[in-house]
Amino acid sequence: MFNLSRRRRRQLRFWGFALLLVWLLGIAAAHNVTMFVGYTAVALVAITVDLTSGRRHRGRRRRRARSRRPRVHRARRAA
Repeated sequence: MFNLSRRRRRQLRFWGFALLLVWLLGIAAAHNVTMFVGYTAVALVAITVDLTSGRRHRGRRRRRARSRRPRVHRARRAA
């Protein structure tokens, strides 16, 4: 596996779905409607799996609490 930034993953997902759409349109143009419906069902399953695969990682992040920073501006007490 390799790590990608969120922006790069979003771009790859977008272009993957765009390519899938073009492929489905090509299937529809070259074959009959039954074949198109079958490939559309496969594409919908692929999209559903892709969108639900990362949900388990989207929970609350488990990080240690940040240490408290010292305050820079302290209110002066009136004498």
